[in-house]
Amino acid sequence: MKIIFLTSLLLCALHFSFAGNADTITCDSIEIKGYYHLMVSSSVNVILVNSNSRHAYMEGSASAIASLKLKYEGGTLRISRKAWSGKGKLIVYLPSSRVKSIETTDGARVSSYDAIKGDTLILIASNQSSIRIMTEANIVHSVSNSNGEIQLLETNNYSLAQTDQNGISFIELRKKGYKERF
Repeated sequence: MKIIFLTSLLLCALHFSFAGNADTITCDSIEIKGYYHLMVSSSVNVILVNSNSRHAYMEGSASAIASLKLKYEGGTLRISRKAWSGKGKLIVYLPSSRVKSIETTDGARVSSYDAIKGDTLILIASNQSSIRIMTEANIVHSVSNSNGEIQLLETNNYSLAQTDQNGISFIELRKKGYKERF
């Protein structure tokens, strides 16, 4: 009886190990078009990488990757999930060589491994979303409400102007020594 029980237990363990796990982390990539404006929503996590690559790399469960939705409108790339799902983390590694604005909403998070360069960068965070990036842009405009968070890393070389109106924070950072050309 003991042998039959142990054999059954062993066969069940082997079955589950070969059947696979739906929560197993997998990776995939997709070709993307160039974009200037990035909008992220639906609890998607995006990590910006300074690269001229034309591919986005995704990491997460198979069901989370399958739910990813990329939509282009002019120079805008919208990233969200096809259907709201509380299950499965999803991280998208995205090249950011030409980004001029980033907007997050609905629990999305955007961060960067590299400093985002350019003349002017616009950041908007709302509805429990966050943006946490490094930048070397000459001017940074950021807008966040009480549920959105924006963190700019390594900004010692900037002057700061901040105003708050009705729970909305407006911040402008200018690189010290930067003079606008008109």
